[in-house]
Amino acid sequence: MFPSLGFLLAALSVARCAPVQQAAGRNKLLLVSFDGFRWNYDQDVDTPNLDAMAAAGGKAQYMTPAFPTITSPCHFTLLTGKYIENHGVIHNMWFNTSTGQKLPYYHTQGWAVHGAELPILSTAASGSWISGLKTGSIYFPGGKATYQGEEVNMKMVEPLLFNYSNENNWRENIDTVMEWFTVNNLDFIALYFGEPDSTGHKYGPESTQRKAMVSQVDRTVGYLRKRIAESGLESTLNLVITSDHGMDTVIKTNEIHLRTVENFTFSDIQFELLDYGPNGLLVPKEGKLEHVYTVLKNAHPKLHVYKKEEFPKRFHYANNSRITPLLMYSDPGYVIHGIQAPLSFLPRGCPWCWELLPSWVAGGEYTNPGSAQPPSSRQLYKKYVQRRGRTHLRQTPYHRLTEVCRDPLQHISKLLIRFPPEFLRRLPRARRRIAREADTDLHRDLDEAIP
Repeated sequence: MFPSLGFLLAALSVARCAPVQQAAGRNKLLLVSFDGFRWNYDQDVDTPNLDAMAAAGGKAQYMTPAFPTITSPCHFTLLTGKYIENHGVIHNMWFNTSTGQKLPYYHTQGWAVHGAELPILSTAASGSWISGLKTGSIYFPGGKATYQGEEVNMKMVEPLLFNYSNENNWRENIDTVMEWFTVNNLDFIALYFGEPDSTGHKYGPESTQRKAMVSQVDRTVGYLRKRIAESGLESTLNLVITSDHGMDTVIKTNEIHLRTVENFTFSDIQFELLDYGPNGLLVPKEGKLEHVYTVLKNAHPKLHVYKKEEFPKRFHYANNSRITPLLMYSDPGYVIHGIQAPLSFLPRGCPWCWELLPSWVAGGEYTNPGSAQPPSSRQLYKKYVQRRGRTHLRQTPYHRLTEVCRDPLQHISKLLIRFPPEFLRRLPRARRRIAREADTDLHRDLDEAIP
């Protein structure tokens, strides 16, 4: 079985206390992510609180994440409903292929973003796109940055050298969420926990330490539901609990080491982004592309190397200006080792590629008990945005022309949520026709939306 992640969704619907005052008919939304929670992590650990959520709603077997399964790109898919090649956040690392500079997530998370799709944290807060809803982010990937001048209303950013497993901190953050909803009257909050991902990487997904961490996650879910009830939010708050990817045990035999490949040398490489699990990016020096590709493409039976233009379309990853001329991924269990020494990267667990299928639970406003169907992480965005759309929250009506996607038709052909009919009526008929030919699902949506 391929490694997978856990996904839970619940809408709390029975009030015991008086809810906070808010606009008539408007429900609030809390999106919670437990990083690296594989689809079956609740099956080898006693999880009474997660089980209670499943019993109150419905449980499907899995949810399909975006490719590649890396924390920041997959969380941006949750926040935008876009494939990674469309929203433009293609890696955890910030990098410059010309200078070779690479910076980790923490040091760049507050930088302004000019070439990425606006996440819901920003679109909901932007009066120019949606009706000025108030948003918050606690440690959520991307929550600190500004996007085309837009940013979240309230935010907390994880400190440097943060201990992701601190349960007291988890509860304090939940208390802050309740305060933001009740005192500051926020409409949407994204809350992030870095576990069980950190424990899975360090000890492996089958370890006793990972199982103990899942128990901590379950206790935290129980505390969260308790605080929602105490805050009088049960009838007005939709709760979504999800994850970004799963985890599998790293295989330590017949490993992939590019520096040992015959006729391959890093002196032919201008830029590399390797030693980061099962994915890699390469920029060969001028005139070296064909040679590097030829020596690497059959270098290891568990390694798959492609030219950018030949990368499988089903991954929806390579069609982005920041993707390098060569890219690669490995089979489940195999880490791609690059220029670093073998002992520099020894995780016991890693997420793998596209076959990471999360389970999820649904209830209340989102689905009828027992009837939840397996979505993709992009479709999750559609579910909660469309539901919130009843109270003026919807996707931006047009994709801005940015460095990520200069052709709006490229974006239109992959839409997950319909454009507002009033916008579609202004779209030239020739472009409607091209979009219809590019995507049959959009064809149907356009026909329904445009008279």
